[in-house]
Amino acid sequence: LIIPQFSLYTKLGWVNTILPLVIPTFFATNAFSVFILRQFFMSFPMELDEAARLDGCSYLGVFGRILLPNSKTVMFVVALFCFVGAWNDFFGPLIYLNDMEKYTLAVGLVMLKASQGSTLDMGPMMAGSLLAVVPTFILYLTCQKYFVQGVVTSGLKG
Repeated sequence: LIIPQFSLYTKLGWVNTILPLVIPTFFATNAFSVFILRQFFMSFPMELDEAARLDGCSYLGVFGRILLPNSKTVMFVVALFCFVGAWNDFFGPLIYLNDMEKYTLAVGLVMLKASQGSTLDMGPMMAGSLLAVVPTFILYLTCQKYFVQGVVTSGLKG
């Protein structure tokens, strides 16, 4: 999977830019996001769709007026999972970025560890690790209500 993606991004001129890290994540191309969205939409009552169709609404209108407004929390959970996955990604930036100035924090921490050799100074490593965790933690704290509500209504029933 990586070789065709790298070839595609090279032809598009995206290698050594942030685009191959952002664009696929923006479209929620991982299987877990698709699964959560599918489970939510499968648990949505068909009676609402049928009532809107009887009232003269098109398929696009049903999606825009009924399904999309009721799926805000699930969309938010998918966006949160995509952000955390992109923020913590190590392999993608290591493959697609060549300049050390463009490396993400995850790759930078590993490069910091490698540059210190056998004597590892834990102070800079711990500070970098804290910086890596803080944005995700702040995002979760500010949006905890939507996250819990989205997980409850996402259709993942036991």
